[in-house]
Amino acid sequence: MVAGIDVAGPGEDETVLVIRRGNDIVETRSIAGPDARGGLMAALLPYQGQLEMVNVDSAGMGHYMAAHLDDVFDVQFINVGAAAEDPERYVNLKAELYWGLRMRFESGEVAALTDAKTMAQLASLRYQHNARGQVVIESKENARKRGVKSPDRAEAMMLAFAPDMRVHQEIVVYEDRVRISPY
Repeated sequence: MVAGIDVAGPGEDETVLVIRRGNDIVETRSIAGPDARGGLMAALLPYQGQLEMVNVDSAGMGHYMAAHLDDVFDVQFINVGAAAEDPERYVNLKAELYWGLRMRFESGEVAALTDAKTMAQLASLRYQHNARGQVVIESKENARKRGVKSPDRAEAMMLAFAPDMRVHQEIVVYEDRVRISPY
């Protein structure tokens, strides 16, 4: 089982948890309020021992949530604004992960999604190709200009299907033989 968590920033709608088992969505839960730590922990604890990984958008407020949950669960800190694994095709990691989720939907790999709000948010996402041909996902700011609220549920879904990127991280050895690791 894998969980994806999108943490609401100041003035945003909701903190959202999506849990999947294989390709099946097991649970989608929204936690309202400025401090969702207790609600998230309560929602995750019944799955303790079953969760292989909890993916948290670690930009901004999410970093503190990821650090809090990391005491109990195996948390993967994901900064969706970071560089993509394939920078030729995607402007950033967010575009790459959303495109991966899109491919899963197109091939029929995602099952048991029944939450209408999540489906609506996924359907409202827009993308384009920049001058370099990279996929760019519409920013939250531009979506708000169109009258679309923050796609918190879509982001949690995308994070739930994010791969384990820690296996791709390499330890860098410098000339003075000091080992530097991203974790």
